[in-house]
Amino acid sequence: MEWHESDPLMLDGWHEFNRIKWGVRPLRLRFGADDGAGARLDAVLYLDRRGRVFQPEENPYIPVAFHPDLTNPACRVEGQWLRLAEQLAVEMRRLGTANSIDLPVDVVDGRPWLWAGFHVEVKYTYVIDLPFHPERMEKAARSIARKALRAGYRCERTDRLADAHACLTATGSRKGFRLSVSLRDLQLLRDLLGDECLRVYICYSSSGEPAAANVVLYRPGGMAVGWVGGIASAHLSSGAAQLLRVACLTDLAAAGAAAINLAGANIPGVALAKSQFGGRLTPYLSVDGCGLKSVAHWLMNWWHPTHAPGMAAPAGRRVGRALRQSAS
Repeated sequence: MEWHESDPLMLDGWHEFNRIKWGVRPLRLRFGADDGAGARLDAVLYLDRRGRVFQPEENPYIPVAFHPDLTNPACRVEGQWLRLAEQLAVEMRRLGTANSIDLPVDVVDGRPWLWAGFHVEVKYTYVIDLPFHPERMEKAARSIARKALRAGYRCERTDRLADAHACLTATGSRKGFRLSVSLRDLQLLRDLLGDECLRVYICYSSSGEPAAANVVLYRPGGMAVGWVGGIASAHLSSGAAQLLRVACLTDLAAAGAAAINLAGANIPGVALAKSQFGGRLTPYLSVDGCGLKSVAHWLMNWWHPTHAPGMAAPAGRRVGRALRQSAS
């Protein structure tokens, strides 16, 4: 497993933004060694007014960071992960969930949540490794980006949030949904994160009109997250979006980013647009602890047909006992 420890969603400013914007309470958790010796797992959950785990809108995932102990060759990393992640899953089960919770792309082993009675679903995103090599783009995408460049489009990283918001709003209006991120939200997030961690990229037409925008969350040295983006309707076929993505990736590589997570590719049109840059189609896990499906899954795991007298109780049963003890 690869573990990107410099996750922008672990930043205190991001947690405060969610607290103010969505009225949730960030809950910082650590399992394992507190003194830096030995394996540990850090996570930040958001609790709603009823104390349930809740993933706010416009949050690509809930941050989870696993730090294995590589100094002890006798202790396998997989075993360290299972021991610590099971504690997180049981805590989430104890608190309850208000909606489905997406996990980072680094979390490839969802068994601790299965064993705790969650329904686990696979979703997809694209991850682009940096530095970026334009030859990996689809030929048509490279061609239309060059067309935009010849037409006088230019890209820059800027603090002009109103221009970015105009592009985001245009996309929402065109696709028939109300954007949940206001201009005031962008201003608040910039105040909390600063320009280095909230990176705003805009492509302008030759006349100076904002044509496309990408807003990226970044923590130096880690994997950036393509948070939100949009394009003005008048510039849909101009190549502005493709040119802007190249400029964004080039700037992030220069800043030291290891990769960028394009934050979801689960809708056909969105997946097609994000696939043209040559990124890796990457699965990530979503866990759901509310609803009949997850309850039925837990019961099936509890009454596993291979369990017979004299055999050790299956993991689901062990977790069930732990849950009953924690509730008593």
